[in-house]
Amino acid sequence: MVVTCSCSFVASVRERKKARALQSYGRSLRPIPACIFLHREAAWSRAFLASFYRRCGTRGSSGGCEEGRVPGRSSTRNGRRGCVGGKKMDQNCPVENTSKEDNDLPLCVGKIEDIKYSKRISATVYGREIVVFYHEENLHAMDLHCYHAGGPLHLGEIEDINGQACVICPWHKYKITLATGEGLYQAIDPKHPSVMPKWCSKGMKQRIHTVTVKNGDIYVTLSDTSLSFESDHYADKYKKPVHPSLNK
Repeated sequence: MVVTCSCSFVASVRERKKARALQSYGRSLRPIPACIFLHREAAWSRAFLASFYRRCGTRGSSGGCEEGRVPGRSSTRNGRRGCVGGKKMDQNCPVENTSKEDNDLPLCVGKIEDIKYSKRISATVYGREIVVFYHEENLHAMDLHCYHAGGPLHLGEIEDINGQACVICPWHKYKITLATGEGLYQAIDPKHPSVMPKWCSKGMKQRIHTVTVKNGDIYVTLSDTSLSFESDHYADKYKKPVHPSLNK
């Protein structure tokens, strides 16, 4: 025997389910949007409706959620929890990185007595790794990582090349002048192959920073970052987080 079901009977069943759902949850709740009735029968569970009203917000004078904010969560505006408009609202807000003006300030990296003995010191200035060399009673500061492949220049030897003091990268023996950050190389004129190779400059490749001494302390001021150097790639790659005390 085949049992048939008319469309009117199915519609009446749906209406009765709709009426029971409204009666069970009471009239104290806000009106349920008509689109909800398009969901399958399982969507009428208490968990679904509770989740729906949490997303819409509880009943109150405002009639909904605060703009741009989910109830029960702190503001995440500007990508930081607990911060609004870029300002620190509470102690849970992370410390922001130093501004460009802060990076222009000199930072103490060591004592002059220490570098006279070690001939070099490495330090981190506003997240940027640098090395300071002491050569022939002069101080020179530059990015710690070689512009070629990121080699550690603080482990390189100092040599005099063509009348200029240079640091030799320990990885690939690239020559970098301490005073200007130029990359040096030897070239031969093909028209005169018998002539000895000459030292030529590739241009300024390594970023040089300013070094000052005050009361026996060594201070480093980062150079202007509006001008780009090839060593910036590895300086940014190995950049370290800025300590919170530097923001004060």
